Amino acid sequence: MVAEQGVEKVTIDQIAAQADIAQRTFFHHFPTKEEALVATMADNAEALLAAFRARPPGESVLQALYGAVVTVFDGVKATDPVRAKALRAIRDAPSLMPFRLAFIVRHEHDMAEAISERLTDSGVDESDPLYPEICAAAAYSALRVILTRWLAAEAGPESPTPTALLHDFERALTLIADGLDRPAAVPGRSRI
Repeated sequence: MVAEQGVEKVTIDQIAAQADIAQRTFFHHFPTKEEALVATMADNAEALLAAFRARPPGESVLQALYGAVVTVFDGVKATDPVRAKALRAIRDAPSLMPFRLAFIVRHEHDMAEAISERLTDSGVDESDPLYPEICAAAAYSALRVILTRWLAAEAGPESPTPTALLHDFERALTLIADGLDRPAAVPGRSRI
């Protein structure tokens, strides 16, 4: 419905009717239409977290994140044009921005906890409590940037393949692993 009508025109009545539930049941699960629309992203976020937790213990955090994304991507019809159009509508709707941000922060927090657990389980003494949170935020930001670029390209004549998306995510994780800092433009100026 979002792909056909746009976010603002879809009503709770339509969502309830499409799901074959009463409005009362809808409100039992979601306080607003916006929460319901953003929740469509929850399955992939939960699958990503589960796939990360299932990765082999010998992998580094970034290797496990990449492997988890590959696993989730294999199970998603990423190039379905109707899904892409709906995702663009959700991404572009100003009314959904606060709900999307809250969703992202919630799932970044969950991933940070999973990263911390992974480090503890593998015997790594991570003395910096910022690491899991920064790592989760950086990885989620990289994924968001890549998906946003894909959604923008998908609207045009040349849409990237799932393989290209995974390659871009691998490149992004490599940038994170290598460190994002670059040499100062002015000789003698401090980098930080």
